[in-house]
Amino acid sequence: MGKVILIFLLLINISYLVSFLAFFGASLLNNLWLGTFIFSLVLSIYYLMRTRKQKGYNPYLSITVITFSMGSLGLYVFIYYLSNLLG
Repeated sequence: MGKVILIFLLLINISYLVSFLAFFGASLLNNLWLGTFIFSLVLSIYYLMRTRKQKGYNPYLSITVITFSMGSLGLYVFIYYLSNLLG
């Protein structure tokens, strides 16, 4: 069940990055995105810490979700900063 949730959160993060590259605009500044990025970051860290004690676990999915969440969160903050700076 955890892998399915992490894959779903990874797809959400990838869709945000793709929509940013396709349509650069202020429509990407929805608060739902911010909550999703923080939720996916916390959940992936939780799964990484919880399941590292299991035998045969590969942490690559959790690390990928953490990386994409941090990248999406950084991009969101950058767009928010630019939209407030430019008006």
